[in-house]
Amino acid sequence: MSGAGTDSSEQGRSMWARVKGRTENMLFQKGFRDAYAFRPGFIVPERGIKSRTGWYNTVYAILRPFFPLLKKSKHVTTTSRLGQAMINVLAHPQQLKLLENMHINALAEKTPPK
Repeated sequence: MSGAGTDSSEQGRSMWARVKGRTENMLFQKGFRDAYAFRPGFIVPERGIKSRTGWYNTVYAILRPFFPLLKKSKHVTTTSRLGQAMINVLAHPQQLKLLENMHINALAEKTPPK
């Protein structure tokens, strides 16, 4: 799990983005059969999910009336879509290894074969 804005070049201005980029690069080079970097940006919490970061919960409370509209954006994902995409990537391996909200949402829509 990574995040939007991660810097794979490891040359950016933000230390957090460089560290996450370096971590992703190291994981991709470890020889795993397959690896993905999920880079969600804004995640709409669902099913009673609460953040451990207090001010996130405040922001979520303020934005709650806009959640139905936000969920329609391809640049926003939900906790349910994120989890479903992680499950679906097992059944539907992807060429693209850096998955941002738009890709996460598309991958969440795929139904694994039964």
